[in-house]
Amino acid sequence: MATEILTYDDLRGSSGRRAFFRPQRYDALEIFSSPQPLVEIGANAWRMNDISLSGIAVTSKDVDEADLAVGQSLPVSIRQSGIALFEGRATIKRIEPSGFGSKLALRFDDSFVDIAGLRKKDAQARMR
Repeated sequence: MATEILTYDDLRGSSGRRAFFRPQRYDALEIFSSPQPLVEIGANAWRMNDISLSGIAVTSKDVDEADLAVGQSLPVSIRQSGIALFEGRATIKRIEPSGFGSKLALRFDDSFVDIAGLRKKDAQARMR
């Protein structure tokens, strides 16, 4: 029995709320040179694990998880040498302990991150 080959337009996928696309995640160590940018969430500094167009994962051993809640929206700033590479708001989607302290997964509320633009701004900030 021969298998029918479908074109992209003929493929059936999910629709509505069942459709899901997860943007590629970029490991912070792969896209940023040393030193790594600092991520400020609220009044605390975090280390970036990875970033995508729509979210970020960060860790800190100095922040108390009790002060944070899933669903909480906070100001987020990614900074290099005191210069803002990105500023916006993000909602906490997950909080979990890790070997490196508290780990947060956040989704950006009102914007997307331009990864290429972020890398360019990072390089310019490090040259100053």
